[in-house]
This record gives sequence, C-alpha cells and structure tokens, in this order.
Amino acid sequence: KLGADKASHNLMLSHVPRIFQHTFQVTLQTITTNFEVYPEHRLAFYQLLKNIIDHCFESILAFNEYQTQMVVDSVVWGFRHTERNIAETGMGLFLSMITKYANSPKC
Repeated sequence: KLGADKASHNLMLSHVPRIFQHTFQVTLQTITTNFEVYPEHRLAFYQLLKNIIDHCFESILAFNEYQTQMVVDSVVWGFRHTERNIAETGMGLFLSMITKYANSPKC
C-alpha cells in the first residue's frame, strides 16, 4: 500500500512534485488531444492520480494555482470521458477531492 508507514508516506510526499513535473503534464497533454488513443496510458494516469489523492493529498494542497487547476481539470476530463470505467474513476476522484478539500486546513 502506497505510503503505508510514516517514513514511506513522507518519502512519497517529497516525490509527488517531481512526478507531477516530469510525467503528469506530458501525459495529460497526450491523453486529452485524442480521447481514443493510448487507453493504457489513460488508465495508468487516472490510477496515479487516484493514489496521489488518496495517499498524498497534502502534496496537492502545496501545489501552486496552475498545478491545482491541472489536477481539477484532469478529474473533470475523467468524469466526462466516453469510456465508462474512466468516467466512473473520474467521479470517484471528484468525490474524494471534494471530501479531502472540505476536511483540509486550506478550506
């Protein structure tokens, strides 16, 4: 389980900005230009986003406005997707994000 103990959780938190910088933006551009190609990348992208939201949400709270907007836009693109499994994942991410934001000190 991602971030199961405090040491690995802290390690993951420190890597999320780097993951975001090197993979998130590039992958997002790739999967949003055409909703039909790269289905395996799309599924892996949303699984990564789910894990970050579920286990490292504090890192998202530290994002700048542009990065935060990219995460929100990604979730919206997910639940608006034509493939049911991606749309359902997007809705789950949306609910999880709203709940976590509501319970965060930033709110």
